[in-house]
Amino acid sequence: MIKAVIFDFDGLMIDTESLWFDAYYYIAKEEFGIEIKIEDFALAVGISEVPYLELIEKQVGHPIDRPSFLKKTTKYFEENVQNIKPREGVTDYLHYAKANNLKIGLATSSTYDWVEKFLKQFDLFSYFLVIKTFDIVGTKKPNPKVYLEALKGLGVQASEAIAFEDSLNGYKAATGAGIHTIVVPNRLTKYIEFPQGTPSIPSMASVELKDFLKN
Repeated sequence: MIKAVIFDFDGLMIDTESLWFDAYYYIAKEEFGIEIKIEDFALAVGISEVPYLELIEKQVGHPIDRPSFLKKTTKYFEENVQNIKPREGVTDYLHYAKANNLKIGLATSSTYDWVEKFLKQFDLFSYFLVIKTFDIVGTKKPNPKVYLEALKGLGVQASEAIAFEDSLNGYKAATGAGIHTIVVPNRLTKYIEFPQGTPSIPSMASVELKDFLKN
């Protein structure tokens, strides 16, 4: 019986990942006259900024001023993140889980301050019984520790939980913790090749949460 639902954050609840692509794409084109392919950028989702920078340097043909480039992409991101909204269906899932007495957790490679800021901005913070982040657990996905800690905090076994992820590293982390995981790819991560047979839906608005709780 499912007693808990655990959500990823970036890319799943709010699509910051696609916005980061937009930032890198815009600055790379403006600075170097190159166009980054979204499918290439998607391969490094959930790792760090280093693969993104290496991708740009490969296309440019020489090393770039990384600190300067990152400063400009961050400025672009911060100027546009104010317009971001929760992904379609997210609030419906949270409402349903709370109304049906399911424990709700969050497991992310982001920091607590980052997550807290957006959850409070969208009035979603109170839904979560447990929030486990990189700065709390000390490891990033695909290491399953963040999910194992979320399970512990929620007081449930892996077989009693279901997880929702958007990236391959997130999927590996959740399944590595033994949790049945549904992938909800975003504009960026839809280009990632997941293992054959990976449960996937186009958005949380396309399938109701209750449909995953029947078995």
